[in-house]
Amino acid sequence: MHDLTPSHLSLDELDAWLEGALAPDRQAHIETCFECRTLTRAERVLVRRLDVMEHLSPSPGFADRVMAEVAIPDPFALRSAGRLWARITASRRTMALAASIIAVVGLSMGGSIWWSVSHHETLVSLESWVQTQAGSWFWVGLRGIVSNLLEHPWYDPVRQLLGTPGRIALVSAVNMMVYIGGVLLMKRLLASPGPRVAHAHS
Repeated sequence: MHDLTPSHLSLDELDAWLEGALAPDRQAHIETCFECRTLTRAERVLVRRLDVMEHLSPSPGFADRVMAEVAIPDPFALRSAGRLWARITASRRTMALAASIIAVVGLSMGGSIWWSVSHHETLVSLESWVQTQAGSWFWVGLRGIVSNLLEHPWYDPVRQLLGTPGRIALVSAVNMMVYIGGVLLMKRLLASPGPRVAHAHS
């Protein structure tokens, strides 16, 4: 079973109606459909209003003036590279100096790569020595920090206070209560005040 109720005009059909090229059966649909008839009338009024409006055209050279105002300057990196290249190619002396620098840097990098490849075992042993030294320095520093803490006068009272599991649990519970109370107080302070109700005076 097919739906025998004709559908409303599509946008393409509306354009075709404005151009006078709508199919006859769809033209008959406009006469019998209130929504499509209202739509076509409103569209015709809109097109007529647009036709009577003054058409503005830009003056000659308008696009060139706009592009001149929005012209983007060259990036700083490109300007710097251009100036550097101009200085390098200014004379034979500067070109020879630049070539010497490039050669020295290239030979240094190539020699470093060659030495690293040919002395792999030396690099591994050096890395192991560095890791060992770093580990020993870390433990020496940690022992120094612990020794300084043990020498403070407040260490013994704190140690006596936390000497038993029951005291540790009590201190933890007190800290948790203080933390929760601080969170609730902060939430209370940050809460937005409710709307004030104006009371009528008798």
